[in-house]
Amino acid sequence: MHWAPRRLRLAPWKELTRMSYRAAKKEKTGVPVEVLVILPFERKARRDPHNYTSTMVKAIVDVLVAEGLVPDDTAEWVRVLEPELVVGKDLDVRVVIFEKVLP
Repeated sequence: MHWAPRRLRLAPWKELTRMSYRAAKKEKTGVPVEVLVILPFERKARRDPHNYTSTMVKAIVDVLVAEGLVPDDTAEWVRVLEPELVVGKDLDVRVVIFEKVLP
């Protein structure tokens, strides 16, 4: 997909992430994090979770960086877990942020 239509399609994801992050008043800890995105679908179908990583999940992580949760989205600061795809009605997208425990 060309970058312009892709940008328009991802804009709502970014704005909702920004609004939710600010509403949650998450403290900026300055430590690495792991990010898990749970994506709901109304019906069961064959879906590949990896397909959502470079689009929706990337948009969500970009906002978390822009909001200052972490200074960068490099592997040093952010580890993205494989998205969980769940089936059910009246479910919301959930973003779970874990402080990453370094070895």
